[in-house]
Amino acid sequence: MYTSKGRNSHCAPDIADKLSCVDPMSNGVVDSVSIDILGDHDGTDIDIFLLIATMRYANEIIGTPCYKWRFIPNSHDDQASRSSNEHCDILVVPTIAGDRINSRSDISQQIRHRYRLGAKICALGKGLFHIGAAGIMRDQTVTLPWKYMPTFVELHPNIHVANRPYVDHKRIVSCSGGVNVIHMFAYLI
Repeated sequence: MYTSKGRNSHCAPDIADKLSCVDPMSNGVVDSVSIDILGDHDGTDIDIFLLIATMRYANEIIGTPCYKWRFIPNSHDDQASRSSNEHCDILVVPTIAGDRINSRSDISQQIRHRYRLGAKICALGKGLFHIGAAGIMRDQTVTLPWKYMPTFVELHPNIHVANRPYVDHKRIVSCSGGVNVIHMFAYLI
């Protein structure tokens, strides 16, 4: 049996407890980790590309599709409403195309809803500003690209910002972006 705990003792405990991918040679049952990626993406965002490449590679190594992902629109349309009521283990909040440091209420609402349902919330780069605007971080330690740290600290003075590649703290995982997306997801899986 391949389990996340067996393969990687540094794996995020809440994800490792859920995942138990059985060796495909034994024809066993496979549990999966569902990952929703918030926002409308055209596949050119490097953070999203690295995230998906990491999950594809993990699925290939394991030999079964343990990691499943889908894109969730960041709007109030019917598809977004249906998607937000479906279960996911991890909600990824990337830098939304064209966004500024300000967040939108529809994005904040989706983040709060998924957090209440028990999902681990994962910020890629400036996506952390959306999580901050959602109001779910209390006494957190987070990270983000260094050039946005002063602005984030000004907006959220009660949140500790660490200069690290990624941070996993109280169901919120944050990453400084770029190749650190690979490090963060290798840790999660």
